[in-house]
Amino acid sequence: MKALDIFHMAFEALKSRKLRAALTIIGIVIGIATIVVLTSLTEGLGVSITGLVGKTGANTITIFPANRDIQLSTSDVRSIERIEGVREVIPFIRGTVTVSAGGKSYDAMVMGIDNYLFPEVFSDISVAEGTLLSTIDYSGIVVGYNVAYPPDSPDEPFTSVGKLVSVETQALTASGSVTSERTFVVRGVLSEYGASLFYQVDDGVFLSLPAASMLLKKNYGDYDGIIVVAMTIDEVESITESFQQTYGDDVQVLSTGQLVETLGSMMGLVQAFLGGIAAISLIVAGVGIVNIMYISVIERTRMIGLLKAVGADSGTIMMLFLTEAVMIGIIGGGVGCGVGVVMAYIIGGLFTGFQGPGQGPGGQMGAPMGHFQPPSLQPVFTPQLIIIAISFGIIMSAVAGFFPARKAAKLDPAAALRHE
Repeated sequence: MKALDIFHMAFEALKSRKLRAALTIIGIVIGIATIVVLTSLTEGLGVSITGLVGKTGANTITIFPANRDIQLSTSDVRSIERIEGVREVIPFIRGTVTVSAGGKSYDAMVMGIDNYLFPEVFSDISVAEGTLLSTIDYSGIVVGYNVAYPPDSPDEPFTSVGKLVSVETQALTASGSVTSERTFVVRGVLSEYGASLFYQVDDGVFLSLPAASMLLKKNYGDYDGIIVVAMTIDEVESITESFQQTYGDDVQVLSTGQLVETLGSMMGLVQAFLGGIAAISLIVAGVGIVNIMYISVIERTRMIGLLKAVGADSGTIMMLFLTEAVMIGIIGGGVGCGVGVVMAYIIGGLFTGFQGPGQGPGGQMGAPMGHFQPPSLQPVFTPQLIIIAISFGIIMSAVAGFFPARKAAKLDPAAALRHE
């Protein structure tokens, strides 16, 4: 019997049992779709984390006071500078402000930091227009790309270099909360940067340290946090241990490496969970294939006897039933890959929506410095993933269909022809 004839007979057998075959195929679809979703999202998250680490630096550590009673100061900066393995110590001040210009307003996070140290904190950062601030610039401000060109109206700049902007905030002082407002000249607009682990540069505004101290009513030399850049990644752990020994529970210590490790652990749990679902689905689908093939053997016992009587050997009979099982795997694998691709994009879109991205003028910005900015979860598909997924479905189907096919091949022709 020719291969094409075997294929045609197997296809007709599936067509004659549409509902039974469809229910079996659904099991394969669920399992393969789960594998595709799991693998593509995990790969996408890995790419996203790599990008975030590249923007922040894997050798970067940030410390914050654990509560309002703790204050970091210049003396802490000097102390940290003496720790072995430390390359740069960068204090900063932060706060929530409302930037106003031309009758519009933009709620943002302000960061007071020595601008010349930007490359140490944000790799590959660049200025699209104007310049960065000098260390003692009291009247200048640098704005992120989305502040200057809001995403909802990029053709109508919110502000530009040389323009005046009003910055207002509610500052906490010893006597309570007071309104602090100052006018700054836009010295520069940063190029579009994208998200980093700790700060959304595009949605922020930046001042010099003395200007930020005056705006936020802080004593000069008091800081909201300190960024520490280690000489190498290998020294991050020892520096972190030094902080814990020196400050104990008085400060919070965040490092890129710790966050990546935490994300890896979380993804490991998700991967194990989804992998278990995929395995169960494929096992159930395999049982379904065994069931449908055994029933098919019983229903076609007389046909098997007839085929053997006219010269078909056991190998041909076995190949006929294996072809049916493999066709189920091919259909289930192909449809499962398609469903998996769609589901991966849906899940990735929902994850991105829950992050609460920065908004335009009048909206709230995203995660400030010191708060974790979740990585994006866009699936990454490769030809290898699709090939492996479909192959897995085919192999699973072939294994499940082997024993029923073997049973059909071993039937005695005379007994099969007498079967009712």
